[in-house]
Amino acid sequence: MKLKYDHAYAADPGHQFHSKLHKLGFIRRRYQVEHPGSQFCRFLSFRESMSELPTYLEFIDARDPKKPIRCPGLSLRATGPLEKFYKNLKGQHFTSVFEHKNYDWKKDSKSRLPGWNFVFFKKLGFRGLFPWITEYEPLPGNTKKKKRIPIQRHPNGVRRIVAIEIGVNKAGKRFFSKLLGKDLSRPVRLSGGQTLYFTAAKSTRMHSIILESKSLKQTRKFIRDAESTWRGSPALEIKNPSGMWNLLIVESRR
Repeated sequence: MKLKYDHAYAADPGHQFHSKLHKLGFIRRRYQVEHPGSQFCRFLSFRESMSELPTYLEFIDARDPKKPIRCPGLSLRATGPLEKFYKNLKGQHFTSVFEHKNYDWKKDSKSRLPGWNFVFFKKLGFRGLFPWITEYEPLPGNTKKKKRIPIQRHPNGVRRIVAIEIGVNKAGKRFFSKLLGKDLSRPVRLSGGQTLYFTAAKSTRMHSIILESKSLKQTRKFIRDAESTWRGSPALEIKNPSGMWNLLIVESRR
């Protein structure tokens, strides 16, 4: 069973960063999702194929001062049943927990209804990044033809998430190497096409999320005074005021 990139989150008090990104040419989802702990979430999504679920960025306004967002999160998605994946993890010396949460958890959180399945990890040996695995259960009984969801087209030309830069300490390197089954000295390509780049660091944390634009010339019309580079290529950098992951935008080579 393989893993895909699903989404990453960062703290965003008052959704100010989310609003700024909208002004920089990103189409923001209009709806807001509430999670337990008074966490109100908004999103930016990226979708190139009708056969794939969107990948996205999540911005969390944590309104309970006793439960702040202390580090960014990275959710991966299994390509098969997550509970089966979880049982395989248990045999690989992971300290992990399987949890289910109903989509309509505010109405009924006791019955086992369609919802999210999660695998969380304990005793990671690092606190600067919160990784977990997500599965989205289908809603039963919907035999009608599904409504076509349009492919996301951001006015600034950004089309998809292509890579993530992660610094890892010894514990982080051990965890991700075991989880992905890969040698982290080389870039790790996920099943969905995104690439993870790992570098040695004193602490484990996400540095940057790399987005791909059809044309940087088009993107510069929306994002000015942000010139940077990424692995030898021109890039535009959007700094995250939370101090969590920044965004780097590069031009498509396809």
